[in-house]
Amino acid sequence: MRMFSKFNIQREVVIAYIGLLLAVAATSCTPVLTRISEETMSPITTIFNRAWLVVLMLGLWNLGSFLKSQLKNPRSFRAIFGSRPPLLLLGLVCTALPCQLFWAWSLTKTSVANSEVLHSFTPVFTTLIGWLFLQQSFDRLFLQGILITIAGSILLVGNDYSTAPEKLIGDVLALISALFWALYLLFSKKMQSQMEPVVIVGYTSLGSAILMSILLYFIGTDGPIFPYTLSDWLVEFALAALGILAQVLILRSMKVFSAGLVATVLLLNPIVTALLAYLIFSESLSFLDWLAMFIVITGIYLTSLGKVKQNNG
Repeated sequence: MRMFSKFNIQREVVIAYIGLLLAVAATSCTPVLTRISEETMSPITTIFNRAWLVVLMLGLWNLGSFLKSQLKNPRSFRAIFGSRPPLLLLGLVCTALPCQLFWAWSLTKTSVANSEVLHSFTPVFTTLIGWLFLQQSFDRLFLQGILITIAGSILLVGNDYSTAPEKLIGDVLALISALFWALYLLFSKKMQSQMEPVVIVGYTSLGSAILMSILLYFIGTDGPIFPYTLSDWLVEFALAALGILAQVLILRSMKVFSAGLVATVLLLNPIVTALLAYLIFSESLSFLDWLAMFIVITGIYLTSLGKVKQNNG
């Protein structure tokens, strides 16, 4: 019986890792698609279209049946969300939406390389917040793995990194986005025992779409609100579909792993982006690039071996 239980745990860990790798593949395509979208629309309208398309897709999938079941059994609504549902949902929306907005905005001010470097600090934020506010402790191997992974990520894009004054605003926006992404992961971890990942993504996107509609109403936009051409619509649909896939897989993985480890594994994004550029666009990879990839993978492996403890006393 004990051996069977151990086998199930190992199987769950393997499935979670596979899901995380698929999430990395999905999120690594997002910067390219976002840049393409921002050629015809503003960052705000790009995020707006992505949010409401996610709600539409999930509504056509299974969100409608979920809401229908809640109307038949309203008591289960409170049971699903816990004793203080508005705070939890508000926390998710108020971290997910700023993360996307600041990140999309940063892409118009600074290079993708700079943004990737500053997003490397997400596991630092998750670890720091967990230690300061969630009474978590981390062993030396876990912390060493995070530092090694960040060092490798910085080395990977170090040749393109710039500290020019005109890019300072974009760099700051990317760093703020990384902080909100860390907060979103921690909020999502809190919600895992109360809601299914698809439901979390659905309600978060619904809240984001509503807030974005209000924002667009008051500040307006210089460009179009909705895409004009079929190719533009396909880009927006791809962003929404990849967003659903990535978020659901990330949330499912956090049932097994800590938010810090998940954030660290997602630092494989620069590696996948570099490999895609090499395979599709024949962009060369230097020895330092390959070395950086090896360092990142080593750091992630060490982090996975480390331990995160919850101090309840």
